[in-house]
Amino acid sequence: MLDLAATFSNPAFILSALLSVEHDGWPPNRRLDAARQRLAALLQENIAERHATGTARADILSRLMEARFDDGSRFSDTALVDNLIANLMAGHETSAMTLTWSFAWLGRHPEVAQRLQDEIDSLGSDDDIAAIQALPYLDAVVKECLRLYPAVPDVLRMLAKPLQLRGYEIPAGLNVAACSAVLHMNPDLYPDPERFYPERFLEKTYSGNEFIPFGGGNRVCIGNHFGVFEVKIVLAVLLFRGRYTLQEPAPLRVARRGFLMGPTSARVRFQRK
Repeated sequence: MLDLAATFSNPAFILSALLSVEHDGWPPNRRLDAARQRLAALLQENIAERHATGTARADILSRLMEARFDDGSRFSDTALVDNLIANLMAGHETSAMTLTWSFAWLGRHPEVAQRLQDEIDSLGSDDDIAAIQALPYLDAVVKECLRLYPAVPDVLRMLAKPLQLRGYEIPAGLNVAACSAVLHMNPDLYPDPERFYPERFLEKTYSGNEFIPFGGGNRVCIGNHFGVFEVKIVLAVLLFRGRYTLQEPAPLRVARRGFLMGPTSARVRFQRK
């Protein structure tokens, strides 16, 4: 997994992707394919073991193996591997980046951090998943982190037919992007847009055309609900069990992390409660 993630984030591969270099023999593409094949082989071994032993576990692979289509058929092994790799790649670094941003922002806004801490401490324990998910200020904090620096700042679509846009015609076959990083900075929607202010999500409900950290429409990210669910659980458990102090409270600086954007540093010190 780490090998594939490193190859996917390699600047040479990012450049070739931006230039639409799709040749299998191109070194960055070849290295990515080799890393994917190694990971696929390991996953296939695990799937074969599950088939042989019939062992069911409380993990995503077991859930996928138990899933059935309307006609009763199952996922093929190839489809299982593809789904697992998609979940590992799209659902790992994005959530980790949002958590990094959470600590970066909370460390620079102690009043927000204290309000969130009080809400989480009021639960009395960190093992009630439903209660964590229902925390309104935790939800607002996570959404504000996603608004300011969505893990994926734009969503690409290839036009199936020409698009008329403000007097211009964009021909079919071209890629267009809905840029959440720009939309989320619209002062008409988000007053004082550069301010970290989670309360805005308690004061107003934003539509699917106004808040799009996971894209939108029929092809919205399939992991949108799970991503928020995951970040809220991890953040709540960490904050319930200890206190975190930001070690570098200098102004935020942003750097590219593969295809994602993250803070240059968000080092924190942990102190157990």
